[in-house]
Amino acid sequence: MWMQGTWSRKAAMLVLGIAASNYGTPDFVQATGLSEGLGGFLVGMFSMTAGDWAFRAWDQFALGPLLNEWVRKRLGLPPKDGGAV
Repeated sequence: MWMQGTWSRKAAMLVLGIAASNYGTPDFVQATGLSEGLGGFLVGMFSMTAGDWAFRAWDQFALGPLLNEWVRKRLGLPPKDGGAV
C-alpha cells in the first residue's frame, strides 16, 4: 500500500525484493551477524527501494526511447520517425 506506481511496477519490485532476499540473505547474515529473519527483511526492503530508484531514473531520464533507438540501430532498422535523423 505504501509503494508508489502502477501495479506492474509494484509487482516487479516485489519479485525483485523476494529474489534478492532469497539469494542475498546468507551472505548478508554471515557478514553482519544479524539473525536470518531480520537480514532477509533488510535485504528485501533495500532491494525494493533500489528497484524503485531504478524505475524513477528510467522515467526521469526517458531511457525507454533511448534504448529503443539504440536497439533499432544495432539491428539495422530504419528510424521510427520515417528516416529523419
